[in-house]
Amino acid sequence: MVTLIVGKHILHFGGEFLIYQNNSTAWGNLNGGTMGYTGIYTASTQGDSSTGAAYADFLLGQTQSWNANATPDMAAA
Repeated sequence: MVTLIVGKHILHFGGEFLIYQNNSTAWGNLNGGTMGYTGIYTASTQGDSSTGAAYADFLLGQTQSWNANATPDMAAA
C-alpha cells in the first residue's frame, strides 16, 4: 500500500497477490474399483464352472478378483 500526497490531492495505490492452486485428477485415469464375480463360490463342486452363478456370488459378497487405479493429483498454479 502506497499513499502519495501532492498538494491538496491524496492518491492511494495498492495491490494484492493471491496464491491459487487447482488440484485435479485427469478424468480418463480414474478407476474407483472393479470387482469380478465368476460363480466359483456358489458352484456345487469345486472346479465346476457350469453350476455357479456370478450374480449369486455378488449377492453373497464373495468377490473373485478386484482392481483399483487412480493417478496422483496434479497441481496447476
